[in-house]
Amino acid sequence: MIAARQTSRGGSVVMVQVENEYGSFGDDKVYLAHLRDGLIERGIEELLVTSDGPARRWLTGGTVDGALATVNFGSRTLEVLEMTERELPAQPQMCMEFWNGWFDHWGEEHHERTGGDAAGELADMLDNGMSLNFYMAHGGTNFGMRAGANHFSFLQPTTTSYDYDAPIAENGALTEKFRAFREVIANHQELPPLEEHLEQLGLVAQPATLPAGEVRIEKVVSLRGTERFTRPAEEHPTPPAFEDLGLERGLLRLSREIEIAAEVVDGETRIQPLRLYDLHDRAWLYVDGINVGATGVVGNEESEIDPATIELTPFAERLLPEGGHRTVRVDILVENLGRVNFGPKLGERKGILGGVWQTIRFLNGWEADAWPLEDMGEELAALLETAPALDGPSDADDLPVLVGASFDAKSPEDTFLDVSGAGHGVAYVNGFCVGRYWNIGPQLTLYVPAPLVREGRNEVLLLDLEKQPTQLVLAEEHVFGRTDG
Repeated sequence: MIAARQTSRGGSVVMVQVENEYGSFGDDKVYLAHLRDGLIERGIEELLVTSDGPARRWLTGGTVDGALATVNFGSRTLEVLEMTERELPAQPQMCMEFWNGWFDHWGEEHHERTGGDAAGELADMLDNGMSLNFYMAHGGTNFGMRAGANHFSFLQPTTTSYDYDAPIAENGALTEKFRAFREVIANHQELPPLEEHLEQLGLVAQPATLPAGEVRIEKVVSLRGTERFTRPAEEHPTPPAFEDLGLERGLLRLSREIEIAAEVVDGETRIQPLRLYDLHDRAWLYVDGINVGATGVVGNEESEIDPATIELTPFAERLLPEGGHRTVRVDILVENLGRVNFGPKLGERKGILGGVWQTIRFLNGWEADAWPLEDMGEELAALLETAPALDGPSDADDLPVLVGASFDAKSPEDTFLDVSGAGHGVAYVNGFCVGRYWNIGPQLTLYVPAPLVREGRNEVLLLDLEKQPTQLVLAEEHVFGRTDG
């Protein structure tokens, strides 16, 4: 596909990258040569390149003979140029990834970078004859649950929005940073006035959006009362990983019966906790229909979670009102918050990888039901239609909930679904999974592009694991921050 679209064959591909930041992962030159040679054998004739961090320690691992070495950075351009002239002499210099903004992790502050600051770096590159590629030129969206994660001593899951504070925003709007970049580029390339240029290209600086307005919440049901939660599933001797079931993203339900016993210590009735070893990434536990809590990763919070522990003692009066012991059903929902896509944790598996421990031993024999949420829009809508509605506000034992809502549109235009009144879960618009949301921020809205919007009535469905949403609205732009939960 790429070979046929090279400029040497009348297409637009001017270079092909052999690997991406391999110097941040390994130093296998045989591997890099294999990729280089494989591209050539398959008809790639244009310039081959590699792309690595802006220092010798990255370049020594990621470069290979026969491919132009380029570097990735976002600041201190003049210092980087000194390094490249030393480490990569007698060659054209290029910034393959000009980091003009940054992405967000759940639970941290929203990243913003002024256009003037970024434009200053751009000017230094162009004034010194450096080529560059914008990362990002146009912000994007991790629709569904496709967002990745970083892992620097703890998991940092990436938000649904990958707007990146890019010069062209997630919805295609031209930002102040875009205009600042254009002014710098105009010093090196003749450009027509912006409005004239947009007219020539048939573009607009600010795409139309639906007006702000209410999203009507029409029905709320408890998901645990539906067949999807209660149906039997294949039994496994130990909790299987997502990968064992072919589950790429979503939730995994694990179920079995266990015996719990009361212990009286200093006049207090206690029940031994459940411990989840090597949990990736977050889990919600239910014991005989009682929501006993969540554990695991919480956004960008650094904490020790191995084993991730669920205390049962706070529920002793409900679980064992007369003391003694009895058999109860345990259901665990395990959530994949995003696969690590950089560094030594690449290739991590998801699930409860070490097992579930109670008192003195591991618990074996778990039913495992995979929930590929991105593909379950129609199924969840059917469950919402047939299940009885909750009468009034839900309590913790009703969670997770399915929420049915709608909004009207006069025409298909972009909009932003404000979920700041919700908790943590995934949202669907007209059956399409627009992404994960979480009230710990910084992202409080989900981008809904015009092709997902219909003239007239539009269906919204939420699967919320943490609370019954109190309000949903449409916004005209992204809202960042966090709620009190």
